[in-house]
Amino acid sequence: MESLPVEVFWAIADWLPPQAVRSLSQVSSRLHSLFIPLLYRTVKFRAASEFALNVIDIDTFFHLHRFSQDSCYLQYVRELSIHAPIVLSRFNRCAYFNVFRSSANVNSVSTLGTLGTSNEGKAHEQFLDDISRQLQLVQARLKTNHLRSLQLRWRLGACVPPGFLDSGGYIDRHQKGLHHISLATDGSCPHSGNCLGGLCGLSSLKSLEWEGIQQHVEVDILRSCILRNRAQLVALSIGFIAPVATEDFYQFIFGVTLTDSKPCNGSDYASIQFPSLRTLALSKAFLPRQLRPKEASFFISLQSLILRDCAGQLAFLGSFSRSQIIPRLRHFEFCSDGLLHTHNGNRDVSPLVDFLLSLDNLKHLHLRLSAFSNTSQIQLAIEKHRSTLESFAYHERGLLPIDEEGLFEDIRDKTPEWLYLMPWIIRPYQLTALALCTEPSALRSRLEPMARTSALQILHFRFSGSEKAHRNIQAEIHTHLSKKYQSVSNGTSPIESFQPTYCGTSARNLSIGFDDHLPDSLVEPMDNFGISNRPSASISEAEEFVKFADWAFGPNGLPALQVLAFGDFSFEDRYQNQQFSMHRKCGDRICTGKACRDPFSGNTRDRNFCVGDVMNPPRWDLFQANGFNFLSICPESGLMDSPYE
Repeated sequence: MESLPVEVFWAIADWLPPQAVRSLSQVSSRLHSLFIPLLYRTVKFRAASEFALNVIDIDTFFHLHRFSQDSCYLQYVRELSIHAPIVLSRFNRCAYFNVFRSSANVNSVSTLGTLGTSNEGKAHEQFLDDISRQLQLVQARLKTNHLRSLQLRWRLGACVPPGFLDSGGYIDRHQKGLHHISLATDGSCPHSGNCLGGLCGLSSLKSLEWEGIQQHVEVDILRSCILRNRAQLVALSIGFIAPVATEDFYQFIFGVTLTDSKPCNGSDYASIQFPSLRTLALSKAFLPRQLRPKEASFFISLQSLILRDCAGQLAFLGSFSRSQIIPRLRHFEFCSDGLLHTHNGNRDVSPLVDFLLSLDNLKHLHLRLSAFSNTSQIQLAIEKHRSTLESFAYHERGLLPIDEEGLFEDIRDKTPEWLYLMPWIIRPYQLTALALCTEPSALRSRLEPMARTSALQILHFRFSGSEKAHRNIQAEIHTHLSKKYQSVSNGTSPIESFQPTYCGTSARNLSIGFDDHLPDSLVEPMDNFGISNRPSASISEAEEFVKFADWAFGPNGLPALQVLAFGDFSFEDRYQNQQFSMHRKCGDRICTGKACRDPFSGNTRDRNFCVGDVMNPPRWDLFQANGFNFLSICPESGLMDSPYE
C-alpha cells in the first residue's frame, strides 16, 4: 500500500461514498494525509431555517472540530458554500421586507424613511453582525488564494455583511484568484449592493452567477465585474427580481458599445469582447425587441442559451431568426408566460418555432410555455432535432376548466397536443432524459410499443402550479404504498407507521466536513406555516403513478431507466411536498452504496425499485444527462419570488 501512487488512491476515492472515504482515512497516517484533503475540499455551511438565516451551523462545526488554526480542516477547502432553504422566499430574507408591506420593490436608499421604524434598521444591523461574526471564524482558517481553482458560493438569498465581499474586504484582499462565484442576494433591500464592491476587483472569474439583482448599484457592479473578466468568462448567469428596462441592452449589462465599424480581421466587435463565453442564462432581463445582424453575432459563439421570463424575449428570438445568423447552440431553454411577457397581448408562439427551426443539431431542448396559442406548431421544431436530442423537457400550461360544468377556467398543467405522435416527434431509443407534463397512463401507452429499445435513464412527470401547492403528493404516494404493501398495526395511521428506508447515500452522509450533527431535512415542516400536509381524499393520481413505476422498472418496462420522478423539483426543497422519486433497486451499475430493502414489504424480490433521495442520489455522475439539474430546469417562478406570496 505504501508503494501505490497517489493517483490510484484518488481514483478509488472518486468512486466511494464519503463515509467510506472517511473510514479509509483512519486506517493509516498515509491514507489520512491523502483522503482528508479530499473530504474537506468542499464544505457547505447552512442556515437550517428560513426564519433564522443568521443562525448558520458554523458555530456547530467549530464546536465539533476543536483544532488549532494550523491544523484546522478548513485549510483544505477549495469550494466554500453558504446555503439556506428558499421556500417561502422573501418573507424573512431581510428586515426591510416582509409580507405585510405593500411595496415589494424598493428602488433607492432614499425611501428608507418610509419603510417603518428604526427597529428595522437595528434588526438589519444585528442580522449582518451575526453573519459577519460567523464568517470571520471561517475566513481566519482558509488558505490565502486557495479557492482560486474552484468556487465560492453565497446562496443565502439575503444581504451580504460588510467586510466580506465589499471593496477591500476579505475576498478582495485574500481570494482574488476565484474562478467561480455564485450569488443569491436580496435586491429588494435598500442597502443591497453596498457591500458587493469587491466583485469589481476579481479578475480570474470563468463563471459568474448572480440572482436577485434589483438596485442600480448592483447593475453597475455587475457590469464592471463582467468587463474585467470578459477575456476568460465562460459561463454567465444573471437573474433580476423584475425586468429593468433599458434602450441599450449590451451597454447596460455587458458594458459593450456596438459600433458600425469592424476590426481589420473582419470579425465582429462584440465577439472579440467575450471570446470564451459559451453559456448565457438570463432571468427577468429586458431584451431588445429589434436585433441587427451584427448584434446577433454577440451570441454566435454560445453553446448554451437560457431565457427565463425575460421581457421581450419572444420578439428577441424572432428578430434573431431574421438575422440569418445561425448560432451553434447545443443547449436551449425557454420559459415564458404568454399573459405577462408578450407584446400587445399577442401570444403567438411562432417566433419561438422559427428560432428553433433555424438551429441545427440541438442536444438539449427544454421548454416551458404558459397561456400561448397555436402551441401545436412546436411539434415541427421538436421533430427537426429528434435525431440529435439527448434530453428533452416540455411543460405546457393553459386555460382549462376547473369544474365539472366547465363554467370556470384557470391556468393548469396540460398534456401536449402532439403526445399521440410521440414516436415521430421524439425518439425514446435515443433520449436519455425526458420530462413531460402528462398523465402516467397516457405516456405509458405511447412508450410501451418501443419500451425494450428505450434508452431513457431519467423520466420526470413534470407537474407544478398553485393548485398543487397545498397538496402533499409525497404523503399521498406514501399512503398508497403503505396501505398496499404494509399492514397497519396498533391502530396507527399509514403515515405514522411508515418510515421509508432510502436507497443510496443519505443527505447526512454527504455532509462533507461535518460529523453527524445535521438533520437530513433542512427545511421546517410546512405545517408550521399553516399549510396542510394531509393527503387529499382521492389518491387515484398516486395509485396511477405507482402502477407506472411497477411497469417502468419491471421486466417489460424501460430497461435503462434509473430514476423516475414526479412533481416539481425547481429550487431544491421549495416544493418538497410535491416531490417524489423512485430509483431502480440496488445491485445495478447506478444504484450503489448501502444495501437497501423495500420499505413497503419484507420481501425485497417483490419490487424492482426503492424510494429515492433525489437531493442526494446514488451516482448522478453516471447519468448521461445532467442529473438533478435536469429535474430542476424550467422553474415555474423566480428564485426570489415566493410561491405563497
